[in-house]
Amino acid sequence: MSMEPKLVAAIDCGSNSTRLLIAKIANDGVAAVERRMTITRMAEGVAQSGEISDAAMGRVVACLQEYRALMD
Repeated sequence: MSMEPKLVAAIDCGSNSTRLLIAKIANDGVAAVERRMTITRMAEGVAQSGEISDAAMGRVVACLQEYRALMD
């Protein structure tokens, strides 16, 4: 049975970087279409304050907006 190729995406928000993988899944396997890694430093200052800073969250949100545009 033949499978119609489809695109899927995954995002990983880590303490230092945010990653994106867009891949095509088809009968012949999985192939990366787009792969990005952005240093967002989400955990910057967390050890001292115990909280994610507004600046760090802003970097992650800006990155996710860019990744969303790529997914669209």
